[in-house]
Amino acid sequence: MFGILKFIYAVLGSLLFVDLVLMLFNGTLLMLLLALLSLYLMLSIIFGESFFKTLHRWINTGHLTRHYSSTKESNHAQFTSRN
Repeated sequence: MFGILKFIYAVLGSLLFVDLVLMLFNGTLLMLLLALLSLYLMLSIIFGESFFKTLHRWINTGHLTRHYSSTKESNHAQFTSRN
């Protein structure tokens, strides 16, 4: 069973390698990287900060805005100061 999986992984890896080499020679890999970079820049401009910071905040809090996280922290600080 493991021999079959190794063979499948070897075939998939070699196909991926050949695809990447052909994309590099053809120039489409550069176009793909430029498209990903432009998408990142566009999302960073929309959110007004690094898109990765926004994504990290959304994963942690469930909200995209900075206002929610700062309000939540200040409410938590007020609640703990009352006790």
